[in-house]
Amino acid sequence: MTLDGLARWLATGLGLGYFPLLPGTAGAIVGAVFAMGFGWLSPWVRLALTAALVALAIPICEYGARGFEGSDSPHIVADELLTLPVAPVLLPIRHHPVLLAGVFVTSRAFDGLKPPPARAAEGLHGGIGIVLDDVVANLWTAVLWLIGLRWWYRRKSGSLTNSKKLVEVKRLRFLTGFPRQFQNPFHLIM
Repeated sequence: MTLDGLARWLATGLGLGYFPLLPGTAGAIVGAVFAMGFGWLSPWVRLALTAALVALAIPICEYGARGFEGSDSPHIVADELLTLPVAPVLLPIRHHPVLLAGVFVTSRAFDGLKPPPARAAEGLHGGIGIVLDDVVANLWTAVLWLIGLRWWYRRKSGSLTNSKKLVEVKRLRFLTGFPRQFQNPFHLIM
């Protein structure tokens, strides 16, 4: 296999980009499997692996785009595959696998809708533009789900007694695995 052939194979998500219906979604499913596997790791390792996947996606998509006349072809799915773990990186998906399904659907919707600044990021040249629009869509997904979880935990804790509230707060810290200062990324605005 030549270098161009290898680059095309990686950019198409090991061939998933040739899936006849919704190839980007096929690639994102594998990304969801990565995210589920990452859920068992410590938070800092999850962040490091997710950042490494995003960094790896840029040159793969860059070389893949060259094979497809320099465009973000629908066959290039390495961006969906390698950036989907960005969305659930801060969420307790290990203990709530259904949450990953919601994150997956939301991520795919935001990838199609291209909320700001995803459309502008998509306009960037080469692999950076191909990957960055998916990163932005997944960041929007993460923010939406973090706000939703925050609301759910607040609503749930409102019906608990003080001793049960303390247990729930400790449980939330355990589920996410992050130290106390990182539990609430919205503590400044909520």
